[in-house]
Amino acid sequence: MSVYDELSPDMQAFARYLKKADDLIASDAIEDVRLGTRRLRDEAGRRIPAVDNVEEGAFEGMRFRTYRPATAPGVPTVIYLHGGAWSHLDIDVYDPIMRQVAADGPVRVIGLEYPLVPEVRFPANMDACVSFVRHVMAREPNTPIVLMGDSAGANLAIGTAILLRDRYKTQLAGLALIYGGFDLENERESASRYGGGELPMTTEGVRASQAFYLGKDGDPANPLISPVKADLRGLPPTFLSVASHDNLYDENIEMARQLGYAGVAVELKIYPRAIHGFLEAWSVTGSPIAKTALEDLARFSVSRGR
Repeated sequence: MSVYDELSPDMQAFARYLKKADDLIASDAIEDVRLGTRRLRDEAGRRIPAVDNVEEGAFEGMRFRTYRPATAPGVPTVIYLHGGAWSHLDIDVYDPIMRQVAADGPVRVIGLEYPLVPEVRFPANMDACVSFVRHVMAREPNTPIVLMGDSAGANLAIGTAILLRDRYKTQLAGLALIYGGFDLENERESASRYGGGELPMTTEGVRASQAFYLGKDGDPANPLISPVKADLRGLPPTFLSVASHDNLYDENIEMARQLGYAGVAVELKIYPRAIHGFLEAWSVTGSPIAKTALEDLARFSVSRGR
């Protein structure tokens, strides 16, 4: 049986959807990648959950969007850092995901459009996330803040939490890390098991994305780039959402292990027969496992205010 055949039918449909991006991208140029991935979503007819109040904003040149359910007074604020290999995707692509977390909580969600490579290089993107989180904390001094991110956004989220701890002695209420890239220096067995080309995100593509992120001067051993190597002591309670059929699966399990070794309260949930990026499958295919994962993220976020 192929790894594709191991997926649930809704995940197979979602994998076919993601594969369509290859037909929409004219070249490897980053602008073509950005345009193609946006066109994929524009043509998908995605489910867009209703949220009572949605507001646009800007901070230090970065767009952000706030989702405020009317039934969510006095709850934590979730700051969401989107994925996209540090180089593409945006808060418009992630709009259905952030809306659903807000509605399921109910909880307030703020999606940040942080600077992308190659326009900026590390650590400028992570520093921008730190500045934004501190801005929200200063504006809402009595509100618990949960930092949530998926894929590249999960990498930025845990790095941001480490910098907040070290530079500013600031503690978040919680971290929610979703199928993140946590080790840019080493590949594990899941990279060969799931990254050979049957599924949308290949190991070859991951290597290229990581090299693009690092540029010529980036150090993959830097613990802010590969946080499995970081001092994780004193980080807030953390929820890890992991797809079973993801070439990053093994490094997510290792991230959970290292957090536990550091004394961090960790909740790990593995979603069966699911692939990298599967949160989006709820809006695209109506995937029940994706909806469950979104509800779990909302539940964790609300719990951090208690």
